[in-house]
Amino acid sequence: MNIIEIIENREGFSNTDNVIADYILENRNRIMHESITELAKETFTSPGAVTRFCKRLGMKGYRDFKVQFVSDLEKYTQESKKINVDNPFNKTDTDMEIMHNIAQLTKNTVDQCYASVSGRNLEIIAGLIRRAERIYFYANGDSQISVIGFINRLLKAGKIGFIADEYNETNKYVELMNDKDLVIAVSYSGNALPNKHIMGRIKNKGVKTVVITSKPDCWMFDYHIIIPKRETYEYKTKVTTFYSQIAIQYIFNCLYTFLIKNI
Repeated sequence: MNIIEIIENREGFSNTDNVIADYILENRNRIMHESITELAKETFTSPGAVTRFCKRLGMKGYRDFKVQFVSDLEKYTQESKKINVDNPFNKTDTDMEIMHNIAQLTKNTVDQCYASVSGRNLEIIAGLIRRAERIYFYANGDSQISVIGFINRLLKAGKIGFIADEYNETNKYVELMNDKDLVIAVSYSGNALPNKHIMGRIKNKGVKTVVITSKPDCWMFDYHIIIPKRETYEYKTKVTTFYSQIAIQYIFNCLYTFLIKNI
């Protein structure tokens, strides 16, 4: 049983202990930043009362209590509260709880992508980028914003990138493509990819194609980076695209790193 559960059980607690316990449980993310004097002041008790409370929990004193509390709070939070990737916070959450949820969501997303995406596959695609004369991207909405950042980094590596479906100029960009170019389509849902007609024209020019998506059945593309599906595709049921854009940014970070390590 961790220290959070011991406090929640309140076994053998005095009235003063219960007052201190109430404050700690309601302000879990503040405790790590508060001194024993501050905690005593907030609970209208005394440093001595706080020390006795800590010893009742099996701790030597308040300093040991804080170390154990912070450690157990992290474990407790992970075990008791699964982050909802579509709505990673509630209106009743404190600022610190929201910050923790977003940090946990970011970590979980990167861990899931790291475990699911082949490093060898990313290395191969980075090689395609390295050898391509020009890289044409297809992306809409938030994914296009992520692509713009990646294009800016590519420029620093001496590579030229274009958003091919921007300003309705897709046909013109396809006319300019040749077999030394590369197409990268980015769509978490798979609903904003080039249509079959455009893909047919791209294929006829001998252009290599890559897709970054959570849809595993994008058979039109030569290479696939499949992100684990965690976020819903329906915008009306989520706050914003936290998970998908963290995942896409992670993929771009990996691709860029693989790219520049051999330049």
